[in-house]
Amino acid sequence: MNKPPARHHYVPQFFLKAWGNDPHAYNVSQKRWFQTSTANIALENNLYVLSDEIESSFITPYIDGFNSDIKFAQNNQWKDLSVIQKDYIYKFIILLDARNPNSIKQMKDGCKSFIPQLEKILNTNNSFEKNILNGAKNGVLILVLTAIHELGLNNFIQSGKSASTFEKLQTLMKFLQQNNNWPLSYLSSLKNKSVFFDEFIISDESLLCSNSPVFRHGEYDKKFTVAINLSPSKAYFISNEDNLIEKYNNMNYIEKINFFNIMTIKKSSFVFSKKKNEEISLFIEKVLL
Repeated sequence: MNKPPARHHYVPQFFLKAWGNDPHAYNVSQKRWFQTSTANIALENNLYVLSDEIESSFITPYIDGFNSDIKFAQNNQWKDLSVIQKDYIYKFIILLDARNPNSIKQMKDGCKSFIPQLEKILNTNNSFEKNILNGAKNGVLILVLTAIHELGLNNFIQSGKSASTFEKLQTLMKFLQQNNNWPLSYLSSLKNKSVFFDEFIISDESLLCSNSPVFRHGEYDKKFTVAINLSPSKAYFISNEDNLIEKYNNMNYIEKINFFNIMTIKKSSFVFSKKKNEEISLFIEKVLL
């Protein structure tokens, strides 16, 4: 089996390429522009290592398997997407959010409550189970289980070693569900008929991206708002919070551009743009003051 990559792009290269193969990047801390490539930005070494088997069987092929659907959505209107493609876009947004280092840190904090339970049921003399426990302590376990849960892989069947690994993960997932440590389906929350969805399309390419491209307010299984710039000319707004929906609907064209860009760069350390100018620099600095 090939060893999985150590360089983990938590913002996939295929997504960033909408802003160019060599996008203009702004370093927030240094307040300067620099030229980069999608291969060398928005990554961390060994960010979500749990075990080679889990990563090569689930993380790499499935989390990064939305390439063609994202490209289609970037170039076509929401109404032209199939039901399956829309599901894939929702799943991509959930996992793009979940795999970000900021989210993994939150998962690490959220794992603390059930680590004592895992220590009782896991055999740390077994290397796989030891990795599971370590994954709970560093937050990566929840990322992996979220990926399996939201991608609908619960009934996924593989042969050989992968099947055994997946069976162990399913058992662990059931344990967490039984002990109220597992949330409701994020996907079903996004797709709920009561959720407001708006596709915002602009005539130029002034929407920005960042190394924290998904803005989320609240929790998916409760009250939430999600904003994402899908490309330099398209953004999605998804919410079930009436007050934020009302504010959004009252915004004019320019205010919505600014809103999406503010949400995109709010927690970022790097910002990506299709174009580079002083106006964008001042906007970024103003937002991050």
